[in-house]
Amino acid sequence: MFLFIECGIVEIFYLFLLSFWLIYLYFVKFYGYWEERNVPQVPPVFPLGSAVEGFLGKVSWELALDKIYCDFKDERYVGLFLLRKPWLMVRDPELIKLILQKDFSSFTDRSSKQAHADDYMFHNIFNLNGQAWKERRLKLMPAYTAAKMSMMFFLVKKCSDILRNFIEENTAPNNVIDVKEILSRYTTSVIGNCAFGVEIDALYNKDSQLYKMG
Repeated sequence: MFLFIECGIVEIFYLFLLSFWLIYLYFVKFYGYWEERNVPQVPPVFPLGSAVEGFLGKVSWELALDKIYCDFKDERYVGLFLLRKPWLMVRDPELIKLILQKDFSSFTDRSSKQAHADDYMFHNIFNLNGQAWKERRLKLMPAYTAAKMSMMFFLVKKCSDILRNFIEENTAPNNVIDVKEILSRYTTSVIGNCAFGVEIDALYNKDSQLYKMG
C-alpha cells in the first residue's frame, strides 16, 4: 500500500511537470516573433508577456503602455506581447499616418475583441473588424474630413480648457470628485458643440438638458 501511494505521488509530480512544460512551450513559442523580424521588443516575462505591471494591477494599463512608449523613445515602433499574443506599438507619426490613411485597407482590425450583436456600445470603429469596420468607416468619413476635423479641434480644445479649469477648482485637498460623472459631462459638452453646433457647458450647468437626455 505504501509503494502504491508513493508511485502515485511520483506519477502526479511528473504529470504536473509535463503539464507545466507544455503550457510553457505554448506561451514561449511566440516570444521570438519580433526578434525574428528584427523588430525591437520588450522582453516578455512568462506567462504574462511584456506589460507585467498592468496584468498584476500595480499600475493602470494606460501607464504600463505609456512606460513602454517612453522607454523606446528612439524607435519608430516596438514589439510587445500581451500574454502570448504579439502586438506592435507604432510610435512614428508618419507610419501612423500611412496605417490610418493610405494603407488603411491592410490594417482594418484594430482589436482582437469581437463586438457581439447585442453589445451596441462596442459597435464602433475601434472594436469592429473586417468588412463591418470598412462599412462603418465609409459612413463616418464624410463627417471627419481634414477640414471638418480642423474646425472641430478648436471646439474640443475649448471644452478641454473648461474641463481643466473645473478640475483645478474642485480638486482641493481631501475633496472627493466623481470622475465618471465629470467625464460624462465633458463628453456631452463635446458632442453638443461638435455634433449639434450648440454651445453647451454641462460641467458647470448641472441642469443641462442634453446631459439628462444622454
